[in-house]
Amino acid sequence: MRRNSTVHQEMFGHYQSWQQSGLSQIGFCTLHGITFHKFNYWVRKFHSGDSKGKAPSGGFLSVAIKEPSSDCKVEIIRVDGTRIQFHGAVDAGFIKSLLD
Repeated sequence: MRRNSTVHQEMFGHYQSWQQSGLSQIGFCTLHGITFHKFNYWVRKFHSGDSKGKAPSGGFLSVAIKEPSSDCKVEIIRVDGTRIQFHGAVDAGFIKSLLD
C-alpha cells in the first residue's frame, strides 16, 4: 500500500509539472525519461477527478494564450503530440477541416 502512495505522489508531481510546462505529453515524457503510456494513464486518472480537465459537452477545452516564442502565428498540438504550425493568416474553416 505504501508503494502505491509513493508512486501516486511521484506521478502527481510529474502531472503538475507537465501542466505548467506547456509541453505535449510526449515532449514532457521524453524530457523526463518517463514512458508515455504510463504517464498518459496517470494524466487520465488525474483528469477524471478534476472537472477543469474534462472537455465540456461541446468537445472543446479552454486554452490559455501565451506569448509566441517564434514567428509562428498558429500552432495546433494534437493529443498524439503532432504539431501543425502556420506562419501566416489561416482561415478558421480550414483549421476545422484539419481537425474533423
